[in-house]
Amino acid sequence: FGNWEYDDDPDALIAYDAIIDAFNNNHVAAAGPRYITADIAMQGSDYFRVGVWYGFVLVDHASMAKSGGAEILQTIEKLRRKHQVRPGNIVYDSDGVGAFLGGQGGFISNAKPFNNGARPIGDDDKNYQNLKTQCYYYLAEKINAGELWLKSITSETDKEQIIAELEQVKSYNSDKDGRLQILPKDQVKQHIGRSPDWSDMLMMRMFMELPHRKLPGML
Repeated sequence: FGNWEYDDDPDALIAYDAIIDAFNNNHVAAAGPRYITADIAMQGSDYFRVGVWYGFVLVDHASMAKSGGAEILQTIEKLRRKHQVRPGNIVYDSDGVGAFLGGQGGFISNAKPFNNGARPIGDDDKNYQNLKTQCYYYLAEKINAGELWLKSITSETDKEQIIAELEQVKSYNSDKDGRLQILPKDQVKQHIGRSPDWSDMLMMRMFMELPHRKLPGML
């Protein structure tokens, strides 16, 4: 019957109806380059989330709590081989434990490290506080346009968690001049009681749409 008890927050970047539609957008073709995005967590309350994309369709995913480095690598490599994703089309969170796994040159040769606080990329790089903010704004545009399908998300628990996280993708300090910002992660954690691991994994898909993807070694 739908959930009509949600806040109409003017700071929200993604429309609630668009979030719900993202689980059912079967008009989006599972075609184009294949990618893997991984939000890495080895210990603590965070979950390791990894997703496989065919274009803008999430076709497979895996999750793991308090994961060890070897388990993370094995899971990513298994998905990579299963879906024939080339290493250069893997994006992983390089902050924190991701940096520990990454080492020099990436934990999988030619995989792309994602640094949340890095400078934005492209012609509109001056509009955003950092790379994470830029990718979240791009993700919001994609979901609002009905151009992303979370096909592999079938568990109601997973859906509820993703909805809660995407509802927290909000503009921050919007009344101030300067670069665009999003609600800080510590505040998101306070609101939902956990880390937004799902939405971070989804957000990293936008990294591959930035101009740097045309550099040598990338599709």
